[in-house]
Amino acid sequence: MTDWNEAERIYSKLCREGDITWKESDVIFKILHDYIFSKTLNSEDYNKSKEFLNKWYTLVLNLVECGKKGIFLHSILHHLKDRHFKGVYKKAFAGEMLLTDYIEKSIRGQNLLEEKDEVVILTFRNRDDVSKFLNKKISCNLAGRKYRKFNNVITDRFQKYFFEIYRPMTLSRIGFDDYVDLEIDNEFFEEFFEDACAHYGRDRKILSMKEAYERAIEILLDMGIPLYAYSTFPYDNIYGSEFNMLVHKDHAEEVNRILNILPHAVDRSFFNSDIYKHDRDFTNLITGVIKNHMYRKEKERLLEEDDWMEIER
Repeated sequence: MTDWNEAERIYSKLCREGDITWKESDVIFKILHDYIFSKTLNSEDYNKSKEFLNKWYTLVLNLVECGKKGIFLHSILHHLKDRHFKGVYKKAFAGEMLLTDYIEKSIRGQNLLEEKDEVVILTFRNRDDVSKFLNKKISCNLAGRKYRKFNNVITDRFQKYFFEIYRPMTLSRIGFDDYVDLEIDNEFFEEFFEDACAHYGRDRKILSMKEAYERAIEILLDMGIPLYAYSTFPYDNIYGSEFNMLVHKDHAEEVNRILNILPHAVDRSFFNSDIYKHDRDFTNLITGVIKNHMYRKEKERLLEEDDWMEIER
């Protein structure tokens, strides 16, 4: 149940000070969350919610149009009109959709947020990893849910978990400052890699470099390398979606090197050969490339200290 006195206090604070705390943003966002999802919201609270949200998002829009940013942006559900809400009558909150759309257009127009703070979909190995990722810094039901919008694709067929993030700045709140984008130097191969970021996690025939990148991502994850595929838009169709991948900066140099060398190391005879991605020989090839370049930096350091020969023994 909403504490309306607390909500009004937070509104007055934003008017007066220009920002709020993470916990205060949760209070505001929960009003919108219950307004959209709750089946037990009585008519009085429904009308109060509508009135308050209109007032709140009008204030947020005014601040954003003045070029201001802050934790208050964490109180909106970004891409609200593009989300899939099963059984929810969207016209009931058309006003909120219009206001959040104006807010987001202004945010993008002024580049107020980093790309990581606009993430809508983030992939994990499983649901338990989502809880570990959130690390009790934000309630799971206020952070997001399992992604449900890909048409004609059962995401359970992938050996990964698509997590739908509701709110901008979620990654900043969790503490994602040490993660950077992976970069493919060759534009021709970049498209294959971006497709691999969306589709890794299921076995299928090797047709191109896309499957080679997929297998590399899977092996790197099995090795414990912190990688997260992400999208900044809630796509209907996974085949037309745009994904990229974040890696912890401690591993960025090695992983970038591996992914850029991979097209030159893969035997093209695997392509269109009726062989599946988890084939032993193909897996051994990709694993060999990864290990050769992943450990090069460590090997060079140990050679300087005369320790590598001891490890070899």
